[in-house]
Amino acid sequence: MTQFKHSNWVHTLGPKTTDSFRAYQYACKKYPDVSQASLYLHDSYSSIYDNLNQFIGDLIIVPVAYRGRSRIDNWTDNNFRYSNNLAILDSFVLSTKKMALLENLNACNSRAIIHPSTTIFIKQYEEVIGKSIEFDLADSKPAALSIFLNKRYQYTVASYDTYLIEKCKTVKVRNIFSPQMIWCVYKIM
Repeated sequence: MTQFKHSNWVHTLGPKTTDSFRAYQYACKKYPDVSQASLYLHDSYSSIYDNLNQFIGDLIIVPVAYRGRSRIDNWTDNNFRYSNNLAILDSFVLSTKKMALLENLNACNSRAIIHPSTTIFIKQYEEVIGKSIEFDLADSKPAALSIFLNKRYQYTVASYDTYLIEKCKTVKVRNIFSPQMIWCVYKIM
């Protein structure tokens, strides 16, 4: 597909344990020209959107379920806000990595650290346990897991395979999720 040619960089969320990196790998297979560009993994999607003028001609791969820390930092708002800066080249469906709702059995504070896009899983779990969970936000599920393992949070939602690498005896898996995701490939103009 010639529409993907002449891009120097592909921007998406890092690290390599994210669903975004997995979507990049899929895009490289689906669109061979994508694999010719260098990969730039960002700490947050906000850092991409905030610097679009520095990335003209490059590509972005972003999930349509993207939700940032601010109420207006999400895929829908950004798609409209930056409509003069971004052109949708294509989209594809790719399941997320299996996700797990984790509980730290040594913390009984009803606090969670999560990526904003996983808020619904905490909200659903609140209904199951019949109590509210206060939550703080991280820029990615790997970041949330790292903070969860090093701080006194009771809950997080993380990619199950990443959790297995860090597995510890005081953490219990409360639920597993495997949702599908729609991914959007943009050209930055």
